[in-house]
Amino acid sequence: MFSPARLIRSFQYAWNGIRSTFVSEQNFRIQICIGILVLLLAVGLSIPLSHIAFLVLVVTFVLVLELLNTAWERMLDLMHPGLSPAVRLIKDLLAAFVFIASLGAVITGLLLLGPPLINLFF
Repeated sequence: MFSPARLIRSFQYAWNGIRSTFVSEQNFRIQICIGILVLLLAVGLSIPLSHIAFLVLVVTFVLVLELLNTAWERMLDLMHPGLSPAVRLIKDLLAAFVFIASLGAVITGLLLLGPPLINLFF
């Protein structure tokens, strides 16, 4: 059965996770700022709504991967307080997920925002 109180609590739990990651992870804060700037630029350049929607998806994907990266790293720290070679490799792989997604987001942003920016200045 639907419970508004349970729904509100689930949103509070999610917000707690976002807030905790925002406070503890510099990269998450940077990614949020860059994402907001890119979306504001897209709106300011009046690019098509479909392109803005795609940028929203790409920014969201990077942020979700950063949240997953943070969760997995914290879990690994609880399970293995010392940094063993295996844990170090897993953490490096987790960072690689976010890095590759971020590169893809930069390329996507350049492809969608580059032409309007070039037209604006030339």
